[in-house]
Amino acid sequence: MYCQKCGTENEDNATFCQNCGTRIKPKENKNDISKLINYKAILIGALVFFFVLLALSVVIILVSRTTNLSRSLVLAVTVLGFTMIITGIITSFISGKEYSSGLINTIIISISYSILFGLVGGLYGLIAGLIFLIGFGVIGSLIGVLIYRKNNKYNLTG
Repeated sequence: MYCQKCGTENEDNATFCQNCGTRIKPKENKNDISKLINYKAILIGALVFFFVLLALSVVIILVSRTTNLSRSLVLAVTVLGFTMIITGIITSFISGKEYSSGLINTIIISISYSILFGLVGGLYGLIAGLIFLIGFGVIGSLIGVLIYRKNNKYNLTG
């Protein structure tokens, strides 16, 4: 790699010119959101959400036959929140030690499922899904990152 200022040839992994000290490698943008997205975590999290919700929906259907509508609705909302917390924990654990990565990946899943809820339930389904899923997803994300950090002996204060 050649220095644009003085023309000196430097090693390919050099950050600064060995002759004049000019930066030859551009600074990495640590705020680049694309580096925080973990597609594996998103895919696994989305699948966990789907299958846990599917399994718990069977329970809701069975219970709703013997209870009134308001209790069934409360159970459905509880199951949905529980499912999103589990999804947030798993997604963030896979994403690693950074809170921002876990949060972003979980929010992507939350928004995706909220759009599906919007297609089924209209505008109210979309708004409720966004508020509810993102809220519980954030809780799960924070728990998931804490678990990751504790299991990997990461300094929880740093």
